[in-house]
Amino acid sequence: TNPRILRLDGDGLEMRDFLYAEDAARLVVHIARQPAEEPVIVNGGNGRGISVGEVARHLIKATGNGGITEIQFSGIRRKGDPVNLVADVDRLRRMGFRSEFAFDSGIGELVRWGQSIGDRKVA
Repeated sequence: TNPRILRLDGDGLEMRDFLYAEDAARLVVHIARQPAEEPVIVNGGNGRGISVGEVARHLIKATGNGGITEIQFSGIRRKGDPVNLVADVDRLRRMGFRSEFAFDSGIGELVRWGQSIGDRKVA
């Protein structure tokens, strides 16, 4: 495998909705505090789609490999993978929940965390 090439399935135009882990935890607490007679069912997300290609570009930039790593898409979508998967968060918003992490800052935090794990030495 060539570390200068990131190979991904699909065409990169597939849309996904990402929710940072701290926002997901806040969401669980927020829902748990809601008075309810029965279980509360909501879509967990931020309601904003971002293309897989854009995610890959952000990830490469956050790792400091911008201009070094090339992204290649196979053009083949896996069976059952939806083209667009973005949460309808209208109910969450009516319940007063908003995600706090923007995608850029969340991906930066994820990369920093991953790099800190890689920097640790196993005894």
